[in-house]
Amino acid sequence: MDILIDASRNRSGGAISHILGILNDGINPNIYGINKVYICSYSKLLNLINDKPWLNKVNHSFLEKSIFHQLLWQIFILPRFFKKKKVKACLYTDASAIVMIKNSIVMSRDMLSFEAGHIKLFPKFKDRLRLKIIGWLQVISMRRAKNVVFLTKYAQTEISKYAGKLNSTSIIPHGLKNNFISIWKSRTEINNSISIIYISNASYYKHHINVLKAVKKIYKMGIDVKLNLIGANVGAASYDLRQAIKIEDAENYVRTTKFMNVNEIVDELKNADIGVFASSCENMPNTLVEMMGSGIPIACSNRGPMLEVLGTNNFTFNPFKSSEIYDVLMDMINNYENAKEHGKFCLERSKKFSWLRCSEDTFRNISNLNYTN
Repeated sequence: MDILIDASRNRSGGAISHILGILNDGINPNIYGINKVYICSYSKLLNLINDKPWLNKVNHSFLEKSIFHQLLWQIFILPRFFKKKKVKACLYTDASAIVMIKNSIVMSRDMLSFEAGHIKLFPKFKDRLRLKIIGWLQVISMRRAKNVVFLTKYAQTEISKYAGKLNSTSIIPHGLKNNFISIWKSRTEINNSISIIYISNASYYKHHINVLKAVKKIYKMGIDVKLNLIGANVGAASYDLRQAIKIEDAENYVRTTKFMNVNEIVDELKNADIGVFASSCENMPNTLVEMMGSGIPIACSNRGPMLEVLGTNNFTFNPFKSSEIYDVLMDMINNYENAKEHGKFCLERSKKFSWLRCSEDTFRNISNLNYTN
């Protein structure tokens, strides 16, 4: 059979990595009886996808324009293309897509609309309204789909409470790029100078300010500590974070940056001593998996699917409490050998997340579903 992948709205880093992972680093879907794959997206993403004998790249002028044009594409143009090419199934890589095709598989990526209490973290009404609309669209799409793909068991359990009975579900985690595997250069011991890294855009559920307060307490103890907030110059809470850095008088030991490419992030991880992941809401935490693959010791949030991904509750904290973040960081600093062993455990754990496995599971899942004509 032939299938179609609608990646028209894959604009975030994780969504782009998913497409590149399953197509560039994945398997040949012919082994699962899939003869041809049509991938529909905007030109910038299509140009990043390697040419394959079984792959057909599809672009349309609407996919280069606004979200309004992208929705028109999904409602009117995509179904006609599907019928014209006699495609058997369509994989929508965004659950907020407008699903108009009967034989559809929908991927669930976002948790914010479903995680209790998290919409209230956003102070602006327009942001709260947007998240509610996105949640409503996702529920409609998931109920229409023949199959819904979740990234973690946690996401499946929590979102199903809102979506109700679904036709069928699968759990297919994202993968990990080889760039991150075992790149961390461990210190033999912690000296007076400590570099802590947190890789994330600044949003209210990422709790950068609580991390900042914890590190300030360490700094006030006379410890030479540096906090590198990679990617935190952008995001809904970036202004609040900058103001907090000024209020806490932390400019000389806190650094914020724009988004970085993979090679730049790899270099940052190599030169850090401790990684932090303080998010309280994730479908699957890709940045956490990347840190796990690097081998760096990680202080991690105990909310959402983080413990499921980590496979342990060592060096974890409640991200809403800066005091707990402080306690865990100090435990890692004072017991650095234990922290490094934790990093080794996370490195081994990260090996279960691969784009090859994700690609195999994705195409096998599509092939095994029963479709109607």
